[in-house]
Amino acid sequence: MDVANGLTVVTPTLEAWVLRALVQTTRPLSGRQIAQLVRHGSLGGVQKALARLVEQGIVVADVHPAATLFTFNRDHLAAKPVIELAQLASTLVERLKGFVRSWEVQPQHAYLFGSAARQDGDASSDVDILLVHAQGPEGQVNAWGQQVDDLGAKIRLWTGNDAGILDISAVDLERMQVNGEAILESWHREGIFLAGAGLANRRVALR
Repeated sequence: MDVANGLTVVTPTLEAWVLRALVQTTRPLSGRQIAQLVRHGSLGGVQKALARLVEQGIVVADVHPAATLFTFNRDHLAAKPVIELAQLASTLVERLKGFVRSWEVQPQHAYLFGSAARQDGDASSDVDILLVHAQGPEGQVNAWGQQVDDLGAKIRLWTGNDAGILDISAVDLERMQVNGEAILESWHREGIFLAGAGLANRRVALR
């Protein structure tokens, strides 16, 4: 699925993106303002989508001489499931946190990163996870490997997307920090914390 907008699971049309834009605010918006927020489609396409949604009652149109303003109808019978679908990115983060934090062997750091964190991918994008583990005894290593495999299977089951899991050791991370590898900055800037300790705390400690 497109993690950025769960509404595309049930409707691949422009209505999914118009609804997502309206769900995220209580402020009345003009068709032009909505078109600026929507990732796909033209102003004309957005206006047609709005007309169909107004007809269904899920969007309310307030007509003024200068412009028609639109709001999401939160009293509509379908409002709750629409909101839940539009906010599946947050649901995914909470599921990932709960699952990883239930592990027997805890990561030193766990983050969601990449397009799923930025919400700019599509239905074919991987769900990218950074996992940093400590070196441990053989039994712990085996348990860790099973946890990582289970995480990949869960992500596939939850979303239909493949998991792109970057599983590195604490030693690997320290080497990357010493070398100043560019991906570290993107993890700090865009990554969504899931479990363990924050990377920023470790970076300060290493300086």
